[in-house]
Amino acid sequence: LQALALQIGQEISYNELAQNFGVKLETIERYITLLESCYVVYRLPALSGNRPAGVSNRKRKVYFYDLGIRNALIQSLQPMGMRADKEALWENFCQNERMKWWQGQPKTTTRYYWRGLYGEVDLVEIANGKEQAYEFRSEEQKVNVPKYFKEAYPQARLELIHQKNFLDWLK
Repeated sequence: LQALALQIGQEISYNELAQNFGVKLETIERYITLLESCYVVYRLPALSGNRPAGVSNRKRKVYFYDLGIRNALIQSLQPMGMRADKEALWENFCQNERMKWWQGQPKTTTRYYWRGLYGEVDLVEIANGKEQAYEFRSEEQKVNVPKYFKEAYPQARLELIHQKNFLDWLK
């Protein structure tokens, strides 16, 4: 759990975790599945950076449902302004709130993240065949659409979600 807590907002390598802990890859997968079924963490799959609309089974991000548990695991309870992991916390928080928002909607959506050679998109939602992309940053700033994402998903818009527009995003 601590290893996962230290990697929120990053791609998780089951192979790397298995090697670090001296266990089989299947054990890591089983543990994460168990944590997911207990609503401690959830996985966000990747859209493949190589082929349009392709889902990669080898890449995933893991987020915590309860950031308080995550912070306690790594013994980091400082205020947001003093934290080195501020952006990762913001990303996890936004993912959580968006997931809750979608649970209250009548239509369904699939959720992914996208990572290519020269960029990443924190959240890609596909609903009714349309892609919408989001980048999460705690402060408002200029964000560029990664070139390969734009080529693979030319219709998708990229929207920056920050503290000032967060509540409007959830309406």
